[in-house]
Amino acid sequence: MKNIFLYFLLLFALGAHAVSAQSHIPTTPNNDKRQQWTTSVLSQWFKSSREENRKPSVPNTFRQHSAFKANTISEQLDSVVFAAWSSGQQLFQNKEEFSFDSYGNLTSEAYYSWDSFNNEWLGDYKESKVFDWNGSLLSNTIYQWNDVAEAWENDYKTEWTYNAFGSIIRTTEFLWNGSAWIPNSKDEFVLNAAGLPTEALTFFWDDNAGAWGSQAVFKTEFTYNINNYELSRTNAFWNGLQWQNIDKTEKTYTSSGLVISESNYYWDSGNSVWMGSFRTQFSYDVISLLMLNEIRFQWDVGLSVWSESDKIEYAYDAFGNNTEEVYYYWDSGQWEPMDKNEQVFNTSNLMTQQTSYWWNNGSWEPDFRASYVFDASDNIQELILSAWTFGVNLWQDFEKYELAYDFSVNAEDILYPPFLMEDISFTNKLLDVRKFDFMNSQWEFIEQYDYYYSPATITSTENKVEAVIKVFPNPAADNFMIVHEFQEAVALELFDLAGKKVMSTDVQNHQPVSIQGLTNGLYLLKITGKNNQTHTQRLVVQQ
Repeated sequence: MKNIFLYFLLLFALGAHAVSAQSHIPTTPNNDKRQQWTTSVLSQWFKSSREENRKPSVPNTFRQHSAFKANTISEQLDSVVFAAWSSGQQLFQNKEEFSFDSYGNLTSEAYYSWDSFNNEWLGDYKESKVFDWNGSLLSNTIYQWNDVAEAWENDYKTEWTYNAFGSIIRTTEFLWNGSAWIPNSKDEFVLNAAGLPTEALTFFWDDNAGAWGSQAVFKTEFTYNINNYELSRTNAFWNGLQWQNIDKTEKTYTSSGLVISESNYYWDSGNSVWMGSFRTQFSYDVISLLMLNEIRFQWDVGLSVWSESDKIEYAYDAFGNNTEEVYYYWDSGQWEPMDKNEQVFNTSNLMTQQTSYWWNNGSWEPDFRASYVFDASDNIQELILSAWTFGVNLWQDFEKYELAYDFSVNAEDILYPPFLMEDISFTNKLLDVRKFDFMNSQWEFIEQYDYYYSPATITSTENKVEAVIKVFPNPAADNFMIVHEFQEAVALELFDLAGKKVMSTDVQNHQPVSIQGLTNGLYLLKITGKNNQTHTQRLVVQQ
């Protein structure tokens, strides 16, 4: 379920991505187009797709750790209450509540609506998660609200199973029949020496037999290069007699692991051949490795070639901020401009303005604009959305957001849900967000989001040191080194797949550790630092 009540925490994370390309008709902007642009600006502020495309694509089959500064956490976000207003009267309220375990893992998200007739909160949707001591997600349960009983009822559940090295080997899904959990489907993973899946098999539960079906019904096969970057992913289904292909994705990479191309195919069962579907090619700056453009192709069945479809070109400032994105479409053998986004950043590298344009008969025409105002502490204070008025040629404001903070508390000392912890651009404790619409020549207050906190309940983080230790290279051939934040040496232990300790030593920061003589394969690395803080991760030996 979409997280609508943390909408405005999401919009303030660093690294805005441009508005999705869309065809424009040279007419006065309508409300649908305005809403589409507004939603895109708010929702895509959180995570830059440019950054995502720069990362090699490897299946996330390992333990999912929470990462936070445990020693400084003093408060946690308990709930966000949303209220809609009109002409000074409150129309309705919704609420989202959060719970965390003693390690800071988000264990519960619950959504409620206010029943003004009975003056009580009624449930809508709830998720409950269980983690082990090492931060691995063990189960996720979905609940629905029973209006008659006025209580949460089980609905759907997923469970994860790991091997000794933290790789996922099985996921199992259950359905609630009113009195018990009934198995529905499961995925079994076959892993290579690096702990990556080479095959995933899906089985369904046979209610009549009361057991899992003996034959898998879906299959996904993976291949990798020597650096463990995914090269291909092929999907197939069991047709009763044999495996029949469905589709596949193939990727190529630069030597540094950036994706050069991603090609998608579907299986033509009539001719028993793979047919092209669409392809994307990426290019990068050789020094900064920032993406310069991405070109999309579609398969021309008649000519049996990849045909250009559309393109995005990126520009950056000296600090790597994305200052411009230009969208093109392919027409009659040449690229034709379509849309453009320009971004302006302040000295703190925070976006202060984003403007979208559309191409109109040889020139760029303004379309929409988002203006951000920050205080001296880099808290965003105000966001104003504007539309270009054609004919009058002026910007007309239509939507505004105002934010209030508690300046005595730092944002980094507050425990938020994990998806808000990577790039929080405000530096102090957020108290509320107020939304206004420009109506009848004035701003009218229409929505408010109030954020409620309590003292943090983290009590078991003394021995967790995630995000302070790095091991590289990994995979390693002759040696590897550990980069850590401790002043003294750390204790290192290395275990093979059978659990046998093959190495035990103390190492300093950046000190090379020789692995000559070890056989190729996957190892478990355990590092113990000051106050018995521990860090565990996999190490791949490839000599």
